[in-house]
Amino acid sequence: MARWTIGDDVLRTEDRPERRATVTAVAEGPDGAVYGLAYAEGGEGWWPEAALGEAGDAAGG
Repeated sequence: MARWTIGDDVLRTEDRPERRATVTAVAEGPDGAVYGLAYAEGGEGWWPEAALGEAGDAAGG
């Protein structure tokens, strides 16, 4: 089961808080959920659940 839903804000694990992404799609891959993201800095991409964190996790850090 996917951790995030369309419209949620997340961070790619190596990113800074100001580089959030918004979930635009959710799909099940062979190793679990993968997410279509629209990046705050522009662009789009797909990321596995293990490579994402809550947007609030890195706030202030």
